[in-house]
Amino acid sequence: MFYICFAPSASIPFLSAGRFVSHHPHPHPKRRLESAVLLLGYSGKCAIAQDDREYTLERGTFMLLFPDTLHYGTRPTTNDQSHFWCHFLLPEGFVIREADSAEELNRDGLLVLPEFSRIRSSEKLFVLFSQMIDEAEARRREAAVICEHYIKILLLSLADQCRESTMQPTAGSSVTEKVKEWVRLHACEGIRVCDAASAFTYNPDYLSRLIKADTGMTLCAYINAVRLEMAKNLLLNSNLYVSQIAYHVGFADEKYFMKLFLKAENVTPSQYRKSCRKIHINNK
Repeated sequence: MFYICFAPSASIPFLSAGRFVSHHPHPHPKRRLESAVLLLGYSGKCAIAQDDREYTLERGTFMLLFPDTLHYGTRPTTNDQSHFWCHFLLPEGFVIREADSAEELNRDGLLVLPEFSRIRSSEKLFVLFSQMIDEAEARRREAAVICEHYIKILLLSLADQCRESTMQPTAGSSVTEKVKEWVRLHACEGIRVCDAASAFTYNPDYLSRLIKADTGMTLCAYINAVRLEMAKNLLLNSNLYVSQIAYHVGFADEKYFMKLFLKAENVTPSQYRKSCRKIHINNK
């Protein structure tokens, strides 16, 4: 695997960003760019090769296209393929290294990102990407500086997720990670604390205490937090009504959803949606 490495404190000039949506199958264009590109899979599948190393971009994955490196689609995308993209310049002193794992490169205190990886959680990244695109499309004088911070947050978040995925879990953390992943997969199904406890054969109170020790939230609060992140993504990247979104992410009561959302974000779902809707979408 090849990795991009650079100092976490370095400035990362932002160029452009958007969301690509495919309406008919076609391969990713063949090109070589001076900038680096971050791709974050949203739906469907897109097969891309970089110097003959082939990967499939889909939901739950990201890919970094290196500057001055040939990349191209190896087969047509699926009909519903969509991904976020961002062009940016890598800071001076960056290096691209080949290694068996990121652990070999982390010793220098550098930010280390693989050219391709699966990630544990995408919802927050979708929201961050959408907010960055909104800032870029607003074309305010400070937009470029704000977007530089967004792209750095995205890259740091991805590096952190990749690092966590390679760490050896302790017995306690192994349980909580499994529970959190189960919640992420089933949050939209109206699950309750007792459902999670039953799935893992734990006492509900004990399981909730384990999750609180790991996340700072009770299991019930964690389930709702996951649902709210999903709702924020749908508010920015779909045309569903607020009531539809509430039910889609697992809330049986729309008013309860709106109450929790207001408490968490200090704005209503409709206000949140209106604040970030200038999203650049490539339709092909």
